[in-house]
Amino acid sequence: MKNRDFDPEKYTISIKKIVEYGESLFVAKVAELPDLAEYGDSFEFVRELAINAIQAAYELCSEQGIPFPDPLVDNDLQDVSGRVTLRLPKSVHRQSIKLAEENGVSLNSYLLSCISSHNATDSLHGQIEKLNQIISENTYSKAHSPRKNYFLSVDEAHLMTRSRRMSVATFNNRDESEEVEEEIRGLTKRMHFISGVVR
Repeated sequence: MKNRDFDPEKYTISIKKIVEYGESLFVAKVAELPDLAEYGDSFEFVRELAINAIQAAYELCSEQGIPFPDPLVDNDLQDVSGRVTLRLPKSVHRQSIKLAEENGVSLNSYLLSCISSHNATDSLHGQIEKLNQIISENTYSKAHSPRKNYFLSVDEAHLMTRSRRMSVATFNNRDESEEVEEEIRGLTKRMHFISGVVR
């Protein structure tokens, strides 16, 4: 999507009134950007904050060469209601309530946050697998090539989630084709961006 075509108002913004710490607030969330949430005293104010945040995130991703999610098409949402009945073991239910209270959010908001973070982590794992495949293919082809003027460098990016820590190795090769180099750079930037969101 080109900058002149970008319209943050096309994104799916949901606004809800909540009570936190005894105060009534409005919270705005964006379906396409599950980690984005804006809080404020009025419906109009949080909507404006959400639109500004979408615009700022788009501009940052554009500057960094990171793909930005397109707005959901109505067809994508027609088959879902936004409501799920979730059966949990009593111990998990009790622990989730306790953690939600410790974080000062409702159980629903806490579970939504957990699911959104897990989905973002899965996306990150997919990007890592794709990058590892490119690295493996190029390492193998270069290792079996008569030309030996290549090198490997390892850049450890510690990607933190609550439950796991991963190290990512990036491949650097003087003889890499432009296309492979560009793909590696793009995937690495995307992984660093997603890791910041998941953290």
